[in-house]
Amino acid sequence: MNAGIDNGGNTMSFWHLLKHYSIRIPAIQRDYVQGRGDVQSANARTGMLDDIQTHISDRTPMSLNFIYGQIEGSDDCDVELFVPLDGQQRLTTLYLIHWLALVMAVANAGDGERAPELDGDAQTLGRFSYQTRQTSSDFFARIGEPDVIQQIAQWTADRTPMCKLSEYLRDKRWFRPDFMYDPTILSALEVLDDIDERRMTRHGVWDLLTGDDCPIRFEWLDVNDIGNGDDLYIKMNARGKQLSDFENIKAELEQKAQAEFSPEHYEEFCRKFDQEWTDFFWSFKGSVPTEKRDEYDMRFMGFLNWFLWNQWAGKAKKSPRINTEYSMKGVDLADTRHRSLDEYNKDLRTEGGSVCDSRTLVRLERILDHVSGDDALPGIPEIVMASSSIDGKAESYSTRMRLEAAVAYLDGIMNQGKRPEEQSWTEWIRVIRHLSNAATMWQGYNTLGLYAQAVGMVERYSDHADDLTSYLATFPGDTGFTPKDQIDEEELKAWLRANAPQWSEPLHKAEEIPYFEGKIDFLLSFAGITRDNVETMSHDPDVLDAFDKYLELTKMAFERQDTNLPDTSLLIDVRRALLTKGDYSMREGNLSYLVDSRNHARTLGWRNMLRASSGKRELFHRLCDDVLDRIGDKQLGRQDVVDALTAIADEYVWDEERTDVHAKSLIKEKGLWSHEYFGSLWQFRVVDGICYLPSGEKTQLNGINRELASCVICEELKNVIPDVQRTLKTRVGRLYLEWKPAEPQYLTLQKDGKIIHIGRKYVSGIDGNGNSLMSTVITVLDGDHEEQFSDVEDTIARIVDIYA
Repeated sequence: MNAGIDNGGNTMSFWHLLKHYSIRIPAIQRDYVQGRGDVQSANARTGMLDDIQTHISDRTPMSLNFIYGQIEGSDDCDVELFVPLDGQQRLTTLYLIHWLALVMAVANAGDGERAPELDGDAQTLGRFSYQTRQTSSDFFARIGEPDVIQQIAQWTADRTPMCKLSEYLRDKRWFRPDFMYDPTILSALEVLDDIDERRMTRHGVWDLLTGDDCPIRFEWLDVNDIGNGDDLYIKMNARGKQLSDFENIKAELEQKAQAEFSPEHYEEFCRKFDQEWTDFFWSFKGSVPTEKRDEYDMRFMGFLNWFLWNQWAGKAKKSPRINTEYSMKGVDLADTRHRSLDEYNKDLRTEGGSVCDSRTLVRLERILDHVSGDDALPGIPEIVMASSSIDGKAESYSTRMRLEAAVAYLDGIMNQGKRPEEQSWTEWIRVIRHLSNAATMWQGYNTLGLYAQAVGMVERYSDHADDLTSYLATFPGDTGFTPKDQIDEEELKAWLRANAPQWSEPLHKAEEIPYFEGKIDFLLSFAGITRDNVETMSHDPDVLDAFDKYLELTKMAFERQDTNLPDTSLLIDVRRALLTKGDYSMREGNLSYLVDSRNHARTLGWRNMLRASSGKRELFHRLCDDVLDRIGDKQLGRQDVVDALTAIADEYVWDEERTDVHAKSLIKEKGLWSHEYFGSLWQFRVVDGICYLPSGEKTQLNGINRELASCVICEELKNVIPDVQRTLKTRVGRLYLEWKPAEPQYLTLQKDGKIIHIGRKYVSGIDGNGNSLMSTVITVLDGDHEEQFSDVEDTIARIVDIYA
């Protein structure tokens, strides 16, 4: 016992404290961070070392403020154990200064001269230890061994000026590989380099630090003598210690846990926060580069932020404020600066309620226990990692929904007294992913209010996390996700999986086509399966066979084996042949014959056209039937499909009642289906009988446009007059009437020095009833002589005559 020490408040030096107590950094403390590379830590380290160096040099007193701790029993019969509750960072820095001062004292004394004292001094320093991680404990124990200190002292005497102390330590055989993954050790190495480079532990510093006149001191207090934990927290912050945003939110969460959990549960919660959970964000199981690992608290904060906002979304009341004040123009959900738990408690359904209640704490514990353990289910750690960015930008709704799905699944399955397992998780995340993909595509996350509705639906689903398929097979008719047709589809597929297992594998193959992201209800519709007839039709082998054939044909067009991307070449043949079934174009500003990529896919994509609401997917159904009928019982091959599509277009007889007259040329001339003529979005616009083809990705006509008739002439002349030089031209905007005349040239031809310009213009005339009318013509300008034609065939005939 040390009866001579006043536990209620005493000014003492680090060496004085070690002479009377062992110091053990407890498991519940965070890592040593003063050596981290972020600005806040670097400033704190520089400021502290600057002050200490000045006061050591001047021999003037310096106070490091209060160090709070708790006295406990110890196995060491000579001294008791001191467990610091605040002051860990300062105590560790002081230890490193003393340790390096001892190394330098041994080096300056010469070989063997300090050997007797070294053993005793090393034993005293060895009373300082870490319990946060086994690696930290082993590292501090190792560098405190007299033999190691002697070796390092010898190295300091012989080393080259450019060699860093940390590099020497890393090269030692006793420095294990796992030490490089311990944030406390990495931070300590950085601080040691800083101390060493300052030369602040040179001649005489060891004697100064261990003597009675040591200028570096602190106020030491036993927490048992200064009141309760709240008093301690107030006193700690009253001295002006600045905590990071993560540390503040962590402290609040731990206070909540103390109020909600048993003492044992609370202690374990705090321990995991500082160890296993922090380890996960430190390295993400080895995937974070070493130089980025000291940003773990920012990653941890990012995860906590989106986790808490998801909990808020599940508890928020319906209010216009959700779509106004909680937007990026109001509350910046991604800005975690000075963020407190109260920030998440606004506009809750329960008056006076809290987002961070006992259920939220349990959910937080469950998701973090799962990802930091050894048996995490595939995908869940990656979901948490994706929600932990540190760029300060808002995570996408789809990323946040995946996090909500993981949290709700683990919570739901454990509430049922079951263990998470791969089958139920795979079924669960498949459904949520499809619903979220559809919401992302079709504005189901357009507002925070819509997102909150989707979160509410996932929360209701969590009651069935062990077997979501069986629940959906009852057609519960839940609402929450937008669009509703995806919910209906998931329920129909669930019924088939639960009641007609022969459908499971074909459905899985269809859902795995990357382009459709799980939205394959059109295939079920083509096969004749609906919610009303599923009980009878699902057991008909002919129906399943039809589904398989539609699936095989669809996969061929939308899933190339080498890239898993749509077969853009085959889809050109599909576009041309599909036009024989009718006008399938979709509109976004201009009309489009559908895009293959995600760019503008919400309106102009194949997936949008194949929704029932488009009114046009039956055209694709008819084309599929036509292709399959032509191929017959043969196994589908790509060339057979191409031949069938080509024959459908070539054999088509134009229907004069069709109003999309430009389609006649597009069906006839396969060569027009090229980005030589069409822009990247396959767009067109018909104005006053002229079909414009906007180039690039412009969705309006105020950009650069080609003109279809000129493109047809250009394409057909490749065969009629192969040696004529063809130069397609583009115009800005559309062709206007007399009040805005423009040179109407879209194509220039040249052969043997003779140049012809092909253009369009408006002409006035009189119809059969004597009424005036305005029409468009194709113009052929040969020198100063202009001729006008009403159709492409006559224009080409005239061009052939001119060049004959």
